[in-house]
Amino acid sequence: MTISEFIDFSNRAASPFELFNRLIDAATPIGYDYIAYASLEGSGRWGRDASAAPAMLLNFPAAWEKHYRSRSYHRIDPVFQFAHVSGRPFFWAEMPQVMALSTEQQALLKEAISFGLLDGACVPLYGPKGGVAIMSFAASRPNPHAGSNLGYLNALAAQFHLAYMRFAPIETAPEPSPVITRRERECLQWIARGKSSADIAVILGISENTVNFHIKKLLAKLEVHSRTVAVLRAQQLGLLD
Repeated sequence: MTISEFIDFSNRAASPFELFNRLIDAATPIGYDYIAYASLEGSGRWGRDASAAPAMLLNFPAAWEKHYRSRSYHRIDPVFQFAHVSGRPFFWAEMPQVMALSTEQQALLKEAISFGLLDGACVPLYGPKGGVAIMSFAASRPNPHAGSNLGYLNALAAQFHLAYMRFAPIETAPEPSPVITRRERECLQWIARGKSSADIAVILGISENTVNFHIKKLLAKLEVHSRTVAVLRAQQLGLLD
């Protein structure tokens, strides 16, 4: 798919999910079959209206997402950290050369490979009011021609980001934090520490089903679809301070 074709498709997408599927169609032929788009702050925040777009879209392997969440890797992920300061697209393989990785961060990158994310690239994206988002592309197979594709991935990510903003509500005032219950806050805090539903049930002295009920309500209030993104979203809104 050419960039001009993706621009045409993206401008006609009826929903953020259709737009994301078009992005997958454009990136898969050049070897990048996994994509994660995360709006981290600023203009990427979404209103509380139920029709608002989610803060993250991804099709990474479910096993990796679960593993990542259980270890609270969002707190040390070098891709997030370098994206904030790089100001340019980069390959994951560059990070050991351009930043000092901790032992835990080195382990994270090795574990990603073991889960089928063999190599990847990240595109930092910026918007008005200090908005920051990132798009990570990952390959499930060796990609010897990866170096020649960075410009194409950068163009795809930039166009996706522009098209995705069409689904964001216009911000007329600072976004209020959702009202969460004491139990939901307790569950959130333990999720941030990498605890599973079973762990939280034991800690709080309630059933695992009750924990899952509170977490389901929490995800709905934060307008996200996974626990990993819920923690990122909660950090943005100051719910974990």
